[in-house]
Amino acid sequence: MIEEVKNNLPDENFIAEMEHLYNKEASEYFLNASLTMPFSQGYAVFKRDNIGYVFGSFTLPSEIDDLNNLSLGYANALQLRNISVHEFGHSFVNPVVDKVGDSIINNKEFLFEPIKKKMSEQAYSK
Repeated sequence: MIEEVKNNLPDENFIAEMEHLYNKEASEYFLNASLTMPFSQGYAVFKRDNIGYVFGSFTLPSEIDDLNNLSLGYANALQLRNISVHEFGHSFVNPVVDKVGDSIINNKEFLFEPIKKKMSEQAYSK
């Protein structure tokens, strides 16, 4: 798992781009691949100025009977970059969204209705 992730890490420039876009920096960025997290899920984790996430495999494991060709489902550079941008992004965006008043959120509730089912399937709820 570690080898698959290390071999597919995104170019670090996306972090500098996010820091520039959000005008915020973190002292450390980390990601934690998990063998027990459900397939294709990820969750942001942040504390003070450390930003990270925990994530499951991108595809189901294959070749599990052949250790020389074992694939645990983490060897996907595009998916790893996508989840990195998405999950790291929560640490930049969530504190700002948390400051939005309830009245503004409630007035825009109708915008959530068309996507409510799909968002719930991804563990997002209002």
